[in-house]
Amino acid sequence: MKNLLSAIIFSLVFYSCQRPESPSCVPYFGQFREASVAQIHPEGWFRELLEIQRDGLGSHRVASGYPYNTCLWEGVIPKGGNPIAQDWWPYEQSGYMVDGLYRCGILLGDSSLMGLGRRNVAYVLAHPRENGMLGPEALGELQWAFSVFARAMLADYDLTGDTGVLEGLRRHFDNLPDSLTNRQACILESMCRVYAQTGDRSLLDHAERIWRTFSMPGTSDNEAFRHDDMVAARPVEVHGVTAAEVSKLPAILYLYTGNREYLDAALGFYASVERDHELVDGIPASYEKLLGKRPEALHETCDVSDFLWSYGYLLMATGDVRWADKMENAFYNAALGSISKDFRSHQYFSSPNQIVATQYSSMADYGEEGLSRQAYRPGFDTECCSGNVHRMFPNFASRMWMRSGDDGIVAALYAPGRFETRVSGRDLRVVERTEYPFRDEIAFEFVCDGSVRCPFTFRVPSWTENAEYCINDGEPVPVSAGKYHTIERTFRSGDRIVVRLPMRPRVEVTAENGVSVRRGPLLFSVDIAEDARPVTDQMKTSDEFPAWDIVPASAWNYALEKGVEIETVERPVGSQPWLPENAPVRLRLPAYRVPSWRMEGPSTPELPAPGFLTESHASLIEMIPSGMTRIRLTTLPLK
Repeated sequence: MKNLLSAIIFSLVFYSCQRPESPSCVPYFGQFREASVAQIHPEGWFRELLEIQRDGLGSHRVASGYPYNTCLWEGVIPKGGNPIAQDWWPYEQSGYMVDGLYRCGILLGDSSLMGLGRRNVAYVLAHPRENGMLGPEALGELQWAFSVFARAMLADYDLTGDTGVLEGLRRHFDNLPDSLTNRQACILESMCRVYAQTGDRSLLDHAERIWRTFSMPGTSDNEAFRHDDMVAARPVEVHGVTAAEVSKLPAILYLYTGNREYLDAALGFYASVERDHELVDGIPASYEKLLGKRPEALHETCDVSDFLWSYGYLLMATGDVRWADKMENAFYNAALGSISKDFRSHQYFSSPNQIVATQYSSMADYGEEGLSRQAYRPGFDTECCSGNVHRMFPNFASRMWMRSGDDGIVAALYAPGRFETRVSGRDLRVVERTEYPFRDEIAFEFVCDGSVRCPFTFRVPSWTENAEYCINDGEPVPVSAGKYHTIERTFRSGDRIVVRLPMRPRVEVTAENGVSVRRGPLLFSVDIAEDARPVTDQMKTSDEFPAWDIVPASAWNYALEKGVEIETVERPVGSQPWLPENAPVRLRLPAYRVPSWRMEGPSTPELPAPGFLTESHASLIEMIPSGMTRIRLTTLPLK
């Protein structure tokens, strides 16, 4: 039976790669559009990272506890988990898990993970309610949890081309009212996707009615998403996941309607969030609700995954490099920093500045168990992040490659891998060979049947200077930073485009009189030695999957001068480059100890107030990429 399942999965992968892409049957107004996740194949260190996710909590999800030790969406989830949980909680949480692991499996070509996703989707399609709606009766008319699972269904369609997925979703949408509020409105994401595949205009009309009913003045149960307030970028205080998920909806509507008012609402909302809440690693502070910009402020792991996904829609709508820069900032720094590098534990709350990560260090106090939400654990008292953490890497990978126009290919984000597609009826493979983000060179190699003419677009990030590219060892061509650059030519097998994006260390002044150090897309943190103690006697812990109490075993209380000279130290990029001991790049620089800046409680202290005193002589310190760390000082006080 196992061999038969493997054969079926192999045939699905082969079919998805060979299935010709038809031109969109509906008008599309975005600058870029999504590629199928089945066409994207991470390689090198990125594939290794996905394999570590699979072999860690991915294949051992029961270690995260309820509801990950149940049938997920392949049946009715029994009660008996979290005593305060509402009926929809376990379906939201397991929906995150299924979507993340299914996409991870597709990206790896892993039959076990793809089988998990396929079984869950098949069960839901085979067990509709009497009126055609999908999902268990326990959800009632609530749409949020099903909105999460619908993404897994659309990944299934990407893989298999099974039109039964589209038909099942369409019947579900037929039963929806126009009055959906807050996260319930997120179902229109999948409504628009199904419209794009089927051309059924009634779906788009229905999605627009839902959004307009929800966002009009006077609508009850609308926390922060009234149209005029969004356009004006008025301050918002709202649940972080709700902010990430709902604010993308007008951008999605813009993609299919061209109505600029929708895009203005999304852009205005994100401008407000960036201005008032965004931390240096690209994710807003959110201890459940959005909350300020202090360097030690926390953000929920769910928000890392969800903002990363939503930024992708803004990139598709606008073609603006800054959204891709944000996505790389969030992925390479916030996402990687919120997990242990064996993917056997993760944080519920993480921060750019976290000098401690223990069972008592969380400043977002939800009672005794809530204090542990900054620790690295296999599971938590509230379960959502243990599912959503599995979507972070696949969310990034799913947006690495995009399409433009009918035939254009867009290298939107950078990491090693390949993209396989069809252009004008011909197979085309683009192999991306790179050690980015540790090195500045990216080589694109083209493999095709005969010759293929198409536009090829690559990104020149905002942070680089003196960027250039060359074709087939030709003369270097300079390109401007902060733009996507398009080359239109007839490609033949063996053609090679090499892009060079110089990475110079830079110091940026941030909130609270602080400074942060970057090189390329990487944010750097003081290399702090860990005193790490495993915890195995608490809920959802074991000898194999412990929680961790981590405190500093070396000095951390440093300040920087703004004009500091920084030395870059490079080592070969080998296996598991995200382990601190394997860091392919380190920065050396002088810094000054601040004796009065000490730990005076269980949580990370604020930056010292201006006027603090330092030691008279500088110490030479090393900084490593923030995504490699578990405890870190990323924003330092400005001397």
